Amino acid sequence: MQQIDLLDELLANITTNVMQCNFDKAKDLCRKEKILGNSPFKDVIYIVPSIINVEKCYIDLGFLSSRSKISVKKENTLKSAYEDIKIQCEKLLSTEDVEYRRILSEILKFAQIRSRLIDFYDRLYTFAGYNKHWKMAELLATLKDLIDNEVCPYLPKTLTSIKATIEIEVFCLYDLLNAQLYLENWNLLFCTSHINSLKSRMSIWEKSLHNKETWKVNFLRSNTFPELFRWMQKFKTFILEKFSLYFYMIIRQQTSIPDLKTLCSKNNLDFLQKFQTLSKKFGHEATSVMLIFDACGIKNWSGPGYRCPLKKNTSESAGSSYNIMVRHPEKLTEPTNLMPTVKKILVDHFSDILFLDKVVCQYVPSENGTYFVASIEEKISLVSYYNCRKDDKKADIENYMLELAWMIRCHRIFSSLNSSGR
Repeated sequence: MQQIDLLDELLANITTNVMQCNFDKAKDLCRKEKILGNSPFKDVIYIVPSIINVEKCYIDLGFLSSRSKISVKKENTLKSAYEDIKIQCEKLLSTEDVEYRRILSEILKFAQIRSRLIDFYDRLYTFAGYNKHWKMAELLATLKDLIDNEVCPYLPKTLTSIKATIEIEVFCLYDLLNAQLYLENWNLLFCTSHINSLKSRMSIWEKSLHNKETWKVNFLRSNTFPELFRWMQKFKTFILEKFSLYFYMIIRQQTSIPDLKTLCSKNNLDFLQKFQTLSKKFGHEATSVMLIFDACGIKNWSGPGYRCPLKKNTSESAGSSYNIMVRHPEKLTEPTNLMPTVKKILVDHFSDILFLDKVVCQYVPSENGTYFVASIEEKISLVSYYNCRKDDKKADIENYMLELAWMIRCHRIFSSLNSSGR
């Protein structure tokens, strides 16, 4: 067997173990560099220990572990490590051996993709500190550019396991962000499609992680997967909880309410229960608690589900700009009568409501009722109505609504990038 073939086989075995998080085994394989003797190809083996170390740090979210929102220094040491790998490869690309140059190019491209992914995760984490809504479509456009121009054109012959792992990671992230986008736009069909796709991809990724080293089951840590995978599991749970709340009125028609509540309560988030609790807190019960969706600007809006274009829409949401997504108590008929005032508040106080740290409170003398409105998404608002002048517990109600709105937004899950599992 030629030396270049030995190098090719060795790198393939090492990177396969790295992608399975078997880092100690990968390091043991590195010692086989002696097989290459004094050939000029052995230089690339000196880069491999760096690849093992940075990948171990990357999969454990090491690129954000030392990051602080109040930190002045913005240097990302892990990204610098990937940049160093690129520089080392570039120095060796002057070789005339075509196969050797191909292997170096594969490593260089891999480091380049990882650098861009670190930038993307860093952007998600930074957005978590913003006190305003961001455009999820812009984040998706950045990720899609990375997929189309970096990941998909990357066709390695040796580092195939690296390619497979990067693909499953970026497409899981793509499904998660798309599901969030369609939740924001109250679109049941496309949100469900991405959740189903995500489920299949996460299952494939989980099966590929056969590590028996660092993430062992022990008394303090029952989840055996690396931090990045665990964060995506957490993001998936978050999406499913949010889905159960936003599409509760639809889901309850297909299952029993006790079964749905049992399913939601299995997770610590349980947005539905926290939403319903708002109506019973602070002494006087709220007459109604609602999530309101603003369909303004959405072309041909006809409701949250799919509708045949040839079928006339006679539903309650047809032609309506503001729609009740979910309400509590459910059997109350009065929320429909409250909608004219809710719409007026949403329009008149539009700019104030968009501040994420503010609750708009308005007493309407003609109704002898008090409305509280907080923004969850750019198009989704949390509304509570009390059939009285609510002055005594005003601060408590506002704080609870702000906390609930913050929990339901993506800010929380993105900020956990720097603390997931820690």
